[in-house]
Amino acid sequence: MNKPKLIIGLLIVFTLFLGYFIGKNPTSTATIKTQVNLPYEQIKVSGVDSTKQKQVEDFITLFYNHKHDKDTEKLMSLFAVPSTPKEQDDLDFILGKDYETNDKPLSRLFSTQGYEHTTSGYFIRDISLVGGDIKVSVDELRTFYSSGEYVGFTAQVSNLTFYLVDISDGLKIKSYYHQNAQGKFEGFTAY
Repeated sequence: MNKPKLIIGLLIVFTLFLGYFIGKNPTSTATIKTQVNLPYEQIKVSGVDSTKQKQVEDFITLFYNHKHDKDTEKLMSLFAVPSTPKEQDDLDFILGKDYETNDKPLSRLFSTQGYEHTTSGYFIRDISLVGGDIKVSVDELRTFYSSGEYVGFTAQVSNLTFYLVDISDGLKIKSYYHQNAQGKFEGFTAY
């Protein structure tokens, strides 16, 4: 047998075997795809009439439109005036007004880790009258960039609560927070 033909034949068999082995045992990790659902259900309403329900739904839509547009000024105008020094401190922190030397404050909302996420969708679950305030339970589909912890994005459904007050100007947000936390502006934190 001719040596060059034998070497070429062995190289072909080795290449085929190597190709088969690599195909069966990929060295790269596969992309994992997980679907996050925000299912539609009927809004549960108690203690408010259909006119007030529509007003609340329109107000929540306005909130999410301003949030989508990252318009901090319009978004914060939807909140009732802070009623405690802690609420004022939290607002000043979000708006970047907590630095005395800062002539032009830079809002931390939408630009600082812990506040930076996008809301890809929302669903109002419940509207109810609680002690004179209107409680609105909302599911938000939030998307977070990894911020260097890993490559890519994470999406999750977050359960949030609004307490709205009806004042002479119309509805205002008394508080916006995650399900198991409190604080007037806590709902802006990204978790």
